Amino acid sequence: MTLTFLGTASGLTVVHRRHFSILVEASGEPFLLDAGEGVTQGLLECSMEPERISAVCVSHTHPDHAAGLPMLLQTCYLRERTAPLDIYLPEGRIAWFERMLRGFNIFDSRWKYPMCLKPLEEAAERLPLRVFRNHHLDTIVDVAPAFGLDAVSYSYVVSDSDRRVLVSSDILGIGDIVDHLPGVDFLVLDATHTEYRDIVELAERKPGLTIVLTHIPPEVEDNAHPLQEMARNGRLTLAEDGYSMQIN
Repeated sequence: MTLTFLGTASGLTVVHRRHFSILVEASGEPFLLDAGEGVTQGLLECSMEPERISAVCVSHTHPDHAAGLPMLLQTCYLRERTAPLDIYLPEGRIAWFERMLRGFNIFDSRWKYPMCLKPLEEAAERLPLRVFRNHHLDTIVDVAPAFGLDAVSYSYVVSDSDRRVLVSSDILGIGDIVDHLPGVDFLVLDATHTEYRDIVELAERKPGLTIVLTHIPPEVEDNAHPLQEMARNGRLTLAEDGYSMQIN
């Protein structure tokens, strides 16, 4: 299994990072975990043809995790993709996404490849992963229903053979994932919404767990930041765009 970090920025745009997306190559097929702005360019830079992507999973529909998807679809169209593309979306967001695509003049019936929009929790039926809900969107649970939407976000566990990788996506805090860490070998952790003290404590408590930080906020770029010190000491890895992780 290989994970390639196509985008590692936080929600704040910076010049040297694209927004969140991870290319997973496992069980013989490439698929995406999230599709932030710049995902298509990221695929091209790592020599992955966009039309080879078999599926896209979207943990939640914040722009830094989903705004790159329309351009990916358009690129596949212009490159004459014919194979179906499965797009797995959070609960309650399929009809919303269909409306958004029509607003972009993306009409499935006019394209050469079908886009199959499915609930994210069905992704495990064809991909080597499972999803579980986290609390990242708890702050809007009282607002979203007024617009006919659910405030639901997810994290991922990707499995290949006897290896498991937990990809937190965005979370409310470390408490969202601790119950899912048993049996996990690698943790890809959101560095924006997780207190750095909790990351330090986790690294000390689980020395056998490989921790890779993504969703990097600007303050973590400072060489004096505690997480930079941990990275220099080899206790964790700060991902950069294009960083590839081979998991054997």
